[in-house]
Formats: sequence, C-alpha cells, structure tokens
Amino acid sequence: MNLNEQIINTTIELFNEYGYKFRIDDITNKLFISKKTIYNIFGDKEQLFMELLKYCGTAAKKEQEQIVQNKELDYPDKVRHVLALWPDRFRRLNQKQLIALKLNSPKMAKKVGEYYKKEWEMVEEILTESMLRGSIIRMPTKLIRSMLEGTLENFVLNSNDSNNAISYEDAKKDTIRVIMNGIELIEY
Repeated sequence: MNLNEQIINTTIELFNEYGYKFRIDDITNKLFISKKTIYNIFGDKEQLFMELLKYCGTAAKKEQEQIVQNKELDYPDKVRHVLALWPDRFRRLNQKQLIALKLNSPKMAKKVGEYYKKEWEMVEEILTESMLRGSIIRMPTKLIRSMLEGTLENFVLNSNDSNNAISYEDAKKDTIRVIMNGIELIEY
C-alpha cells in the first residue's frame, strides 16, 4: 500500500470514529509522518476528504459499469442492481458520520452533496434508458433518488432504535423492492 492509500485508509478510520472533526495531527501520529507530507500530497483537509470519497467510490463505479454492460440482465434487473450498489459506494464510511456532516460542517456537506450528484449520473442514465425502453414506469429520477436516499438515511439515523430488527442490507433490499414493484399486493 502506497503512502497516499495509507493516509486515506487512516483518514477513513478516523472519520468513522470522530466524523469530520478528525484532525490531521491524528493521521500524522498514527502514520509517523509530518503534516507537511500530508499537505504536499493532498493540499488541505477538504481535498483529502474529497480524495477519500473518490477512493471509496472507485471499485463500486467499476461494478456499476459491469452491471450496465451485462447483456444477460434485462433493464429492470440492471436498475435493481445499480440502485442496490449506489448507496454502497461509500460502505467503508460510517453512514451516521456522513449524515452528521450536514450539521457539523455544512460547507463540506455541500461539497459531498455535489460529489454525490455527479456520482448519481450513471444511475440516472440506466434509469432513463429503462424508462425510454418501456421497462420501468416514467417518473423523475430525482424522485427515485430522494426515495432511496431519504429512506436509507432515515433508517441509519434510527438504527439504534431497539424496535429496529432489520439490517441495513435488508432495509436497502426492501426499499429497492418497493421502488421497483410498489407495495400493493395484487391477487388475481
């Protein structure tokens, strides 16, 4: 693992524990390097965090591309798989800490939101293509994103609730199932 990856992985650990309140000093202490080394590579804390997002999303982006290009999947299945993968792009990051960014660091939260918006483009393309092909109903892709993000964000925020007997994975699967199929039970 090169130094950049070591810094990013250490930053992930610290972010997961402290949120965006992590300190560059904490990274330097764990890795026995100077602040100057970090600043020479990443510029500042904001740039380091944005590189962390890119790093976390790289593997998932390749997986998304493979799903979209898979000729064995029909379009509704491509949508299901891409929707399931999209929120997991940042699965190494503590989701509660990402949500807390909105309160603790609105400036950084805005940058993260802009990054997410760019990352949503591939999902939006497969949704639009599926709608144009008549494989799924037409509706605003922004609404689909809001349903997925809002539901999962709410789930994460309330996951300490003792009545919550469902895992994040199951909540995500059920959310996508409802998005794709609705909740109506149709009997013939």
